[in-house]
Amino acid sequence: MGADLVSNIWFRLMAAEFKIRDYLHPRQEIVSEVGLKAGFHVLDYGCGPGGYVPSVSEAIGSSGKLYALDALPIAVEMVKKIVAKDELKNVKTILSDCTQSSKRRIGCCFALRCLSRFIRPKCSVK
Repeated sequence: MGADLVSNIWFRLMAAEFKIRDYLHPRQEIVSEVGLKAGFHVLDYGCGPGGYVPSVSEAIGSSGKLYALDALPIAVEMVKKIVAKDELKNVKTILSDCTQSSKRRIGCCFALRCLSRFIRPKCSVK
């Protein structure tokens, strides 16, 4: 088996696990604890299969922007499907391994992936 095939199989297994996680602990609950507001610009660094994308997109509204970045093409493709299905106009997907510097800057980086580890964000995030 090629490395890409193994990577894609692993990623699809992880995505399935995240769907179960998201059912048991909805991402909306975590996102609401962070205090995102309309107009925020958010970077979902290592967005994976996009578990946070719908909730963050809704929280920041049409005046905000969500940048969903991942190094794996399969992750970016999964997020693009969510964006198309849910008609999310404020989401931009980015395929990058972050080895290239850019003159563009994002004012605030919200560590969505870190928050996914918390089951009780009220107790863990202040």
